[in-house]
Amino acid sequence: MKRTIQIILYIAYSFIIGNTNGLCQNLHSFILRGNVKDMKTGTVYLNYIPAGGNGIMDSCNLHNGHFEFKGYISEPTLANFSTFGFNGAFDEGNSTSFYIEPTLMTVNATFNHFSELNLKGSASEDSRSWLLHSRLRDSRYRKSAEDSLQEYEWHLMEIKKDNPNSSLIKKLSFQIDSNKKILTLVSNKIVLDDSVYIANNPDSYVAADMLSHSTNAWISYPSFKSLYSHFSKRIRESIPGKQIAYDIEKEDSIFLGMDAKNFIATDNSGDTLTLADFKGKKYILLDFGASWCAPCRKLIPYLKEDYNKYKSEVEIISISLRDKEEDWLAAIKKDSVQWPQVLDVNLSSPKTNHHISESYYIDQIPSFILIDKNFKIMGKYGNFYSSTRTYVFDLRETLNKLFGK
Repeated sequence: MKRTIQIILYIAYSFIIGNTNGLCQNLHSFILRGNVKDMKTGTVYLNYIPAGGNGIMDSCNLHNGHFEFKGYISEPTLANFSTFGFNGAFDEGNSTSFYIEPTLMTVNATFNHFSELNLKGSASEDSRSWLLHSRLRDSRYRKSAEDSLQEYEWHLMEIKKDNPNSSLIKKLSFQIDSNKKILTLVSNKIVLDDSVYIANNPDSYVAADMLSHSTNAWISYPSFKSLYSHFSKRIRESIPGKQIAYDIEKEDSIFLGMDAKNFIATDNSGDTLTLADFKGKKYILLDFGASWCAPCRKLIPYLKEDYNKYKSEVEIISISLRDKEEDWLAAIKKDSVQWPQVLDVNLSSPKTNHHISESYYIDQIPSFILIDKNFKIMGKYGNFYSSTRTYVFDLRETLNKLFGK
């Protein structure tokens, strides 16, 4: 179980590090009343983002199992409902998500079975529940195939490192290929179903949310841009609508084959680093992360492996976002990183202000951009809708193909 969690973090987990859309909308009140069966006392938590800005973690003490939340949101908003909040240990049985709307809603839940709760008063949640139920069987097949594939790939990576001549390599490779085929078949069906749902519901917040959290590889019909263009005006002006518009702008502004955006910065050794100096000499991997980003730090051992293999051909440059200088330097020392490190913005000294992340449209970490010797962008991983969910494996596969090691 621990390894599975690590794999999920390794592949998919990212932190949103800034709201680039400047979202600000009128807020409207909501009331969420309900009860939790088999839980007379204690605390329940409601976590949501009211208008695309800072999130809210509200709490309510139970009185004979009953609770009431009041707040303000600008539009139907996906919220998390749990018994543990940010500080408590994760408890899958007592955590679920649903859409809240600016109206009166009622909910009936059962302790340890939050995923089966009944919510009334949210039309968006009715639509989401119908969609999830309609693809339940396919989602289970996909989850099983994904878990197996990730486990086999992780196992193969470890065996190749420890015993390159192991007889298990052939067996694991066969299992990986088989699971990839199963995953492709199931995923293609879900992708088509999702795309059709989005296309057929141009005035749906649920559809907009789906598209805003999708990658290009997860959209088959008709296209990411086309689906967005068919949304109603109110959906295009919604929070997920504006996020999609920004994602489209990001893809159009940072595209494969374009010249990399040069920058000059001071690295952790106090030396001046100019990105363009590497032109004609080495490939460059820009690694966007932060000392406070746990998934970013989990990737450091794998980046170190790649650096040791390819350092004659590839220079890694890590760019730390929203970091304090002392935390940044402490993380570099603890992780024993040898390649150049740069602060995107030095929070301890605002005059040192590079904003490299803005020039590359980075608003989620970890993310990577691969630049070739001709100073052209040749790969985008993790932060773009053209990236896949397995972007970390995709990056490593690209390096292996480039240098045959």
